[in-house]
Amino acid sequence: MPALTYNQINEALSSYKDPAANMKAVLNQVLPRLYSTGIYRDLTIQYQLPIVDGCITLPKNAESILLAQINSQPVRVRSLWHDFKAAGMSSDIEPSVWGLIDAGYHPTQKFLEDPVTALFPVVSIYDTNKAALNYSHFTLDIIGTDGDELYKAAYTSSYPPHNYAYVFADPVSQIVSINYLKNNGVRVIDLRTDPDDPDTTIATLGPENTVTRYRRFRVPSATDTTTVHILVKRAFEPIVNDSDIVYISNLAAIKHGLLGLLAEDNADLERAQYHWTEAQKNMEREMESARGSAIPNIQFDIMGIGQHSTIRPMM
Repeated sequence: MPALTYNQINEALSSYKDPAANMKAVLNQVLPRLYSTGIYRDLTIQYQLPIVDGCITLPKNAESILLAQINSQPVRVRSLWHDFKAAGMSSDIEPSVWGLIDAGYHPTQKFLEDPVTALFPVVSIYDTNKAALNYSHFTLDIIGTDGDELYKAAYTSSYPPHNYAYVFADPVSQIVSINYLKNNGVRVIDLRTDPDDPDTTIATLGPENTVTRYRRFRVPSATDTTTVHILVKRAFEPIVNDSDIVYISNLAAIKHGLLGLLAEDNADLERAQYHWTEAQKNMEREMESARGSAIPNIQFDIMGIGQHSTIRPMM
């Protein structure tokens, strides 16, 4: 099967770690390394994303864009330094010419439309627990700026008419950083400029300690009718709950990862290298099996005329 839960992995492989180690903590070290070794089965997702502020913002569970289409036409994904080395930041270019341009990481999903004095934490639409928030169970460090000075938002339980809010001394036009510190419980929180309007969410926080960073890609000359479809690589999300889904289900690869980490902790680097190499080989073999006949291949025509070849003659 393409995916497993933490409970299934723990039941199968808990004996391959240090007995004193926490299995979730160990997997949260092993799995990101397996994710980073390649693009494997079930590590890709497709999205159609809205364009906000001339950009698309990758969801929390997306690490990078592999392929993209603008208005149903394939386009290139260009690097963060494209504007500085190629064409500048002109907005008079047809979107399909340049495609998507990496705009780096930002603390919020979108820019503030207008200066704000207060931000409101509410239960996230992604939180399965819909009970009211206990505001003593977490702390938010929010820094904003009006373009000249920095301001830190202070928590208050008496901000009319909504009561609970993080309030700035003066209105801010840009958020510089958001740091979520969990004191108790496991909750997912949306931070909004209007607590009653989900469309004003500027960041989603939790369930673990979070410094918000959102990756944006600019869409030059985008209009209201521009559509963007992307194929992304899945980002690793730390395991928190026993029922959390792990999208790498190759138990052999995970076992070698656990043993590789254990060898590293014991300063046995040669053995560690062996296990990490075997882990990657297991992932690649599984991927080849999953792709079936879609594996690219080169065909040669023994007659030399290129009739049945995927490589055409140059002359």
